[in-house]
Amino acid sequence: MSQEKRRREAAQPPSAGTVVAQALVPQMGSDNIHLIKQVIDQRKFAVLSEATQAALGYFNYRAVVDHMRFWDHVVEWELNTTPSVGGLGRRQVIQTIQAASGGRPVEVADRPNILARNISNRAWKEKAAKEGKMVVE
Repeated sequence: MSQEKRRREAAQPPSAGTVVAQALVPQMGSDNIHLIKQVIDQRKFAVLSEATQAALGYFNYRAVVDHMRFWDHVVEWELNTTPSVGGLGRRQVIQTIQAASGGRPVEVADRPNILARNISNRAWKEKAAKEGKMVVE
């Protein structure tokens, strides 16, 4: 009986949300130029504050106007490495893949304040992991 049920479930087409998510996952972080080249633009994953964004715009301008490769390198390095700080880019990709496969969304754990993290609630990361929550630092 259970094998018959599995066969029926396997024969059903995927849901509309799953189909849409599967089409969007490869495009996450890419624009048309990068999609044609079949690469992902890591700069789209960059996590920037308004001040950092303005500074990078200025550095990029200096790189173009003054023809200084150093500033171009600084801008590219910042844009390519910010998603890796704290594993943010990796978590976003995992969440997108989970959404594409129809998995349940991952709940993010609330980070306690500095006093609680260091005195009263030191094991907050372990508790969150046991509850199946994602720890964001």
